[in-house]
Amino acid sequence: MPEERVCSGKVVSVRPDRREVRVEPVPGMKDRVQTDGWVWFRGTTGREWKCKVIGVRQTGQGVVLTVSAGTPKDTIAQLRGAEALAPASPEDESEPLYTLDDLRRLTVAHADGTIAGRITDLYDGKAHAMAAVKTPDGGEVIIPLIPELVEAVDLEAGIMTVGDLAPYRVSDED
Repeated sequence: MPEERVCSGKVVSVRPDRREVRVEPVPGMKDRVQTDGWVWFRGTTGREWKCKVIGVRQTGQGVVLTVSAGTPKDTIAQLRGAEALAPASPEDESEPLYTLDDLRRLTVAHADGTIAGRITDLYDGKAHAMAAVKTPDGGEVIIPLIPELVEAVDLEAGIMTVGDLAPYRVSDED
């Protein structure tokens, strides 16, 4: 996780129904707000959320970020007035926002809140990391920790939100 993050803008409005967050960038930081990928927000209470951005569009002075379905609508509603954060220097932007060890024992859930399981083990591969997830029915699935699957990580709540796991399930008959 980057050691330092700076305010790149302020959330001036939210549309939880559309999963949209409108950010007014601070001077000189507009290019740091306009990004697909992951973005951190710091609420007025100091709590931080990491959200996956799946769409960006400009509107006048602001930037509208569309966040993935992995970010609950009630979380989006809490972002009004929050700061959008960026790494302290552009060179830090390639650093991961969490380490593999941070994910150990997280609950894995779908965007609708259904529990997919709990991370029991982690593997650091050449292409990407993998997580072993023990499912509620006692089975296990190995999932890749890739942006196409991992929609959100809330370390404070202990939840990693993922998309459809079906393509990653393997049966003994395969």
